[in-house]
Amino acid sequence: MKKNVFKLTTIFLLMMSLFLPIHAANPVNSVNLDSLSLKSQNYILYNLEHDEVLSELNADAKLPQASLTKMMSVITALDYFSAHSVDLNSTYTITYDDLAGLLAADASIAGFVENETLTIMDILYGAMLPSGADATNALAHLVSPTIPEFVALMNEKAKSLDMLDSNYMNPSGLHDSNHYTTARDQLKLMKYAYQNETFKTLISTKEYTTTKTVQHPEGLVMSSTLLKYFTSDKTNANLYYNPYLIGGKTGQTEEAGLCLASIASHENTTYFMITLNAPATVPAGLWHIEDANKVYLYLYENFKYVKVLEKDKIYAAIPIKDGASEYKVGFNDDINLLTSINVNTQNLTVEVIPQSDHFIAPISSGTKMATLMVKDGSTVVYQQDMVLENTIERSVFAKVLAIVVIILKWLLVLIVILAVVLFGLRRFNKHKLARKRQLRSMKK
Repeated sequence: MKKNVFKLTTIFLLMMSLFLPIHAANPVNSVNLDSLSLKSQNYILYNLEHDEVLSELNADAKLPQASLTKMMSVITALDYFSAHSVDLNSTYTITYDDLAGLLAADASIAGFVENETLTIMDILYGAMLPSGADATNALAHLVSPTIPEFVALMNEKAKSLDMLDSNYMNPSGLHDSNHYTTARDQLKLMKYAYQNETFKTLISTKEYTTTKTVQHPEGLVMSSTLLKYFTSDKTNANLYYNPYLIGGKTGQTEEAGLCLASIASHENTTYFMITLNAPATVPAGLWHIEDANKVYLYLYENFKYVKVLEKDKIYAAIPIKDGASEYKVGFNDDINLLTSINVNTQNLTVEVIPQSDHFIAPISSGTKMATLMVKDGSTVVYQQDMVLENTIERSVFAKVLAIVVIILKWLLVLIVILAVVLFGLRRFNKHKLARKRQLRSMKK
């Protein structure tokens, strides 16, 4: 019974190998932003749905990050609150320590007042919208006994996110020579934090009013330092009009220049962009915001993702002589190409050109089997070398046949040897018999 099961399993696996497509990775899409003349000296542009970096410039240079720091402060606090089941509607009273030294440091503040009792959600908004150092200090004290202990948690979080080129010295982004990051590390932070629904709400809110308090009887109105420069009214010439940008976090110090982590989304296509080190000279322009605005308009109005190759579809089957299976050109995921918005998907054709007209098994992994091209008319919009991922072995029949041929060859050799031996013996016996007859005749 066990032998029968083994035989059936073997036959099933052999049959399945005839239908398994060869898998290939998604294309590496890219966008050239040179024509936009961006002011930011360091940036990285990323698409969320396809998990790919589309463009970058000096993205690994270590630089001060200013108030982008507050994103790490907020997500560190949110993770702590979640792990300890802390209700974000619970309250906290602002202390002297939350405010100490901020005025002298010329730090941006939300406007909270000592002894003012606010919800944790109010404080989170205070950190993200007006970029309040008073709010991040309050978050630090909500989580840890001291600010340095909270900063240690921020650095632990950075290490857990593989942000190996970042270091935090305070929760607000005040300049310190040992307080730095890279555009790539900030992207890692954004990718992680954006999975948190509360963070996603915070970073995409334009305006928020805090709980009514004795100090602020009508609540404290706070506006996003990014979204306040945008409008949904095309006729408003004083503000940016960009229907795609949905949120972000700004940062600015003399040493860091102008920094921005921003998000744009439209029709299931979401982009993150981190820009660092735009000039903050006097008179200062909103160069970081200008850069993001130009990039997102350029992307959405000139490019689109197009599914050029479908998951599990076989585009060609290349015969392999003596092979256990054909080489089937297919993909385990849809292949999406970032291409001109003018490309008509109905006109796209797929062409597969085999590398050889005569493949013979076995074929080792890494062998180029074919070139696949997607064309829009005569223009190639996508091309990929199809490389064998797993060795194609000889078929069982071919292996058995080879063994039979070898056996037959040896049998033929044995037959020839035997024939020669028999022929020799016959000649010997014949010669011996003739000699005997000769001797008898001589005796007579």
